Amino acid sequence: MLADIELTCKQKVVFGNLKNGNAALKSIPSEINIDDVQKLMDGTTEAKAYQDLVDRATNIGDIQAISVIKMEPF
Repeated sequence: MLADIELTCKQKVVFGNLKNGNAALKSIPSEINIDDVQKLMDGTTEAKAYQDLVDRATNIGDIQAISVIKMEPF
């Protein structure tokens, strides 16, 4: 019987956390603008491309990549 009470208490905590998480997920669309998300994704893509260019230039010694880095500061 004590184990049942303990399990019920744990289930109540889990249920409360799931309920709070569900409410948070439902509120996301009203708080985040899709255009802001797209700008963030675009910026991340550009930063990743620049990082790949830097990696290529430093790892291989790619002269063309080095010249692009000097011409296009991030």
